[in-house]
Amino acid sequence: MITFVSNSGTHTVDVIGRPPLIYLDHWALRHISDDSLSRERVREVFEKKGTLLFSWANVLEVAANSGASLKAIQSFLSETEEHWFPIEWNAFKVIEREKTFMPGDNSPCFASSFLETFYPHISDGPLSLRTVCDLTQDSEINSACRQHLENVKKETRKTLTYWRSENLRNNGTPHFDPNCPTMYVVEKFKRLIQKETFNIDENDAIDFLHATVPIVYADFVLLDKHWADLAGKLKLPSDCVKVYSPKDVEKFLEDLERFQGSTLTVD
Repeated sequence: MITFVSNSGTHTVDVIGRPPLIYLDHWALRHISDDSLSRERVREVFEKKGTLLFSWANVLEVAANSGASLKAIQSFLSETEEHWFPIEWNAFKVIEREKTFMPGDNSPCFASSFLETFYPHISDGPLSLRTVCDLTQDSEINSACRQHLENVKKETRKTLTYWRSENLRNNGTPHFDPNCPTMYVVEKFKRLIQKETFNIDENDAIDFLHATVPIVYADFVLLDKHWADLAGKLKLPSDCVKVYSPKDVEKFLEDLERFQGSTLTVD
């Protein structure tokens, strides 16, 4: 939950999350929103537990929706109420924060840009994902979101294409460092992108942004088949995230329902 509190001109923000931390890429968000049974099961979970991680990749893709799919997403996000957390989508920013992280610092994955962007549009109190979603439908904001999405896809695709052209054979094998886990995930994805023969398109660019940071910081991540398969090749420690693909939706829901955890505060 994100709550803005003003006191004598001072603005503070409380961010509280409940395990498990869940990330849905855009196809997953649309699927859960559109499928009444899946949506009801997630809603029942969120009555007691769970925090939905939401990134700028989510925001920009939601802004590109319209009609029935948009209404379904808006309704689903309303049901999550304030139980969400803004997660950074720029893995390189997260890596720099991980390198300098000290106890008491904000989480390296905390996307403060959400607060900077949306605070001027609300009064004191909670910021819900429904509010965020509704704001993206303002004509000026929506146009900016759509253009930014296209720009980000193109630039990220360039990066992935460059990685494929790099000679990484002499760079050694990445080792998992619990103090800087995002670096490991990025380096492993680099090697997979070079090794695999799939055509890198703009969908892969946005899927890379959906996958990289959530794989490090979420408990459950639901991705499209291709990127879920790639995530399965990262060789993460066994106690890390669980990644699911479209064929695993029922398993995802079952694991979500069975999850046992307590409330925590996320800085």
